[in-house]
Amino acid sequence: MTTPPPTGNDSDDPDPAAPQAPVWPTGQLPSQPSGLASGSGPARARRLAIAAVVTGLCGLAVLAIAFAVGIGPFSGVDEESALSRPDGSVPVSTLKIGECFTAKIHDAADPFVSRSPCDHPHNGEVVGTTTLPDARYPGYQKLTEQAAKACEGRIPAKVKDVGELESRPDVPGEKEWKDGKRGVTCTLVVISNRSLTTPIAALNVSPLPGEELKQGDCLERWHEEGTQPVVDCAKKHEYQVLAVYEMRGKEYPGQKALVTRSAEDCAERAVKIWRADPPLHLISPTAAFPTKDGWETGDRRVVCLITGKKGPLTRSVVPR
Repeated sequence: MTTPPPTGNDSDDPDPAAPQAPVWPTGQLPSQPSGLASGSGPARARRLAIAAVVTGLCGLAVLAIAFAVGIGPFSGVDEESALSRPDGSVPVSTLKIGECFTAKIHDAADPFVSRSPCDHPHNGEVVGTTTLPDARYPGYQKLTEQAAKACEGRIPAKVKDVGELESRPDVPGEKEWKDGKRGVTCTLVVISNRSLTTPIAALNVSPLPGEELKQGDCLERWHEEGTQPVVDCAKKHEYQVLAVYEMRGKEYPGQKALVTRSAEDCAERAVKIWRADPPLHLISPTAAFPTKDGWETGDRRVVCLITGKKGPLTRSVVPR
């Protein structure tokens, strides 16, 4: 998480055709949950880069322009498939709830995993099972969508929003389905290069910067890690939250595109909040958005912020 750029910009008319590009720091890796060990490669964690959103201050409405991470399930394993491979891997459907394993991060369709004690490095765990309703075989895609929805209730609440954990349900193969099998194995897999060293139930998951914020919250300053302490808006504060939303898209669009998209999205929300009377004489827009690493681990969160044009704010300028 990086800190915002300096506040106090007195310019009332930045040139939107030739904006001064903000410096793009790489950001700091947020403090990782207890039990999450870094791998050998560059760690991927949900992070936010924060940079000034350059807009023409002739009116936020000028920028107003009138966002879905797919779940990669395991493919089904028919009964005639081998129950193990020479390397010792087994179908995830043969594991019990609470058992841990190591799966291929980038091959969600491979149902074979390697069993692992939960106190040893691993990247997956069986979190539950469920049974789909009896019906005609709907096809693989439709079946996996139904399984993903059915598994939502099996995912522990405290990790539902952890971007590094992906839901991967194991579904019956077509032959199994036609033989009356309706069982689904619900699993969670770490999709970064980190490893778990504890059961999911024992993970200490801390909120990431921006997760707990809502419209109108005032922040004395932006914290690179952990929660963002909210202060009374009557006290001096650097930032106020305009909006928090999830940006759509699968492929990382690049930093320049994120600047443009977050500016447009935040401007659209500003128009809805302030309608025709934004206090542009008092504030400048800023946004916090995912870094590339954060994007690739599922984070799409954008925090639209405002800062005082001539220094810290001492009152709320965003309606709740």
